[in-house]
Amino acid sequence: MDIGSLLLILAISLLAGFVVSRPFFAESSDKSTDEEITELLAGKELKLSNLMSEKERIFTTLQELETDHALKKIPDEEFPKQRVVLVHAAAKTLRDIDELEVEIKSILKETSVQKKGASLAANAGIPNEVLEELIAARRRSRSEKSAGFCPHCGKVIQSSDVFCPACGSRVSAS
Repeated sequence: MDIGSLLLILAISLLAGFVVSRPFFAESSDKSTDEEITELLAGKELKLSNLMSEKERIFTTLQELETDHALKKIPDEEFPKQRVVLVHAAAKTLRDIDELEVEIKSILKETSVQKKGASLAANAGIPNEVLEELIAARRRSRSEKSAGFCPHCGKVIQSSDVFCPACGSRVSAS
């Protein structure tokens, strides 16, 4: 072999290697954004869990305070002060929980919009609604009456079938 053919083989193998390895590099960037979103959501959900346990603690303390007041363990002068403090703490915790839930929902909505956009790109720019309409039209056209049964597997075939849709064997023209 001369040097020209060796260089041509080398160039073709490098090109093939690049084409084969390209999906690995493209997918790694998608994984990193997915991992970042997952870590962000995990942090938010951990904070939400902490706030929920804080809410339960405050409500339990408030219930114990009211029980102690009913049993006359706490003086009448102290009860309103302590109750106001606990009610304000509970309100603040509930506000924080609501804000965090809104943040989590917005993050989930953004990621679903991004994934929907990615699915449009994966479908070569054809929106899902158009694909669904094409599938429905195909099913309507296939709703013709059956022409009999496959001689090999016994499944129903239509008059327009050349091959059995179940087993793939050739159907004789009737």
